[in-house]
Amino acid sequence: MQELYETVSRYAGRGTSSHSTGRILPRRAAVQFVGSFVCQGRLNSFCAALVARYMASNEALVVVSRDAVQTVLCDGYSLQPGRTELGPTSGEITDVVASAGSVTVGYSAGVTRYSSRLQLQRELLFDGYSNSILSIAVPPDGSCIATGGGNAVVTVWSPEMSNVMHYLSGHTDWVRFVKFTKGTDQRLQLFSTGDDGLILHWDPLAGLLLSRLDSSHGESVRAFEVSWRTGLMAIACDS
Repeated sequence: MQELYETVSRYAGRGTSSHSTGRILPRRAAVQFVGSFVCQGRLNSFCAALVARYMASNEALVVVSRDAVQTVLCDGYSLQPGRTELGPTSGEITDVVASAGSVTVGYSAGVTRYSSRLQLQRELLFDGYSNSILSIAVPPDGSCIATGGGNAVVTVWSPEMSNVMHYLSGHTDWVRFVKFTKGTDQRLQLFSTGDDGLILHWDPLAGLLLSRLDSSHGESVRAFEVSWRTGLMAIACDS
């Protein structure tokens, strides 16, 4: 990440003095500016696409490592590191999701929620290895929070994380992925999967199991993504 800061900032000073700082770049300008780094071999295309999209929006960029959470500030053509929050003293950060103006971080000992400026809002600590949080999901409207972990249970929390709305049982091993989607009928839905290879489809607000799919035939799921808009899934297993 430091190399990304330096690359963008170094080239930002070349021929950009006519552009005022503190403004969101027009999308075309951001794409051209960052795209030039790809042509020069300074950035790979994936990183460049993320940076260009961020610089052409008013969204906050959050970067996470195993032991810290950091915001990235965009000032005109320049990227600068913002506030940094260190992770827990025991365990490591396992997942993060930004939605509805907040950042929710999961780690082996619990869940922490920050504002978009990384001001602490809520912290939940768990006892015991079996409760390790491995995955977190928050829908765009922030209506609830879902977590999965080492106890093979999907937990649906209230928006403020003040109470548990539902414990969703059905997995037999670690739950490594939880993903929200609105589906074709526009109703909030939740998918979960992990080491048991099962993909479970839930109504998170009612706490009901809607369907079950064993697409990996018992193999652990290593990567899993669901489109928020369409509900289309991408799955990767060992074989």
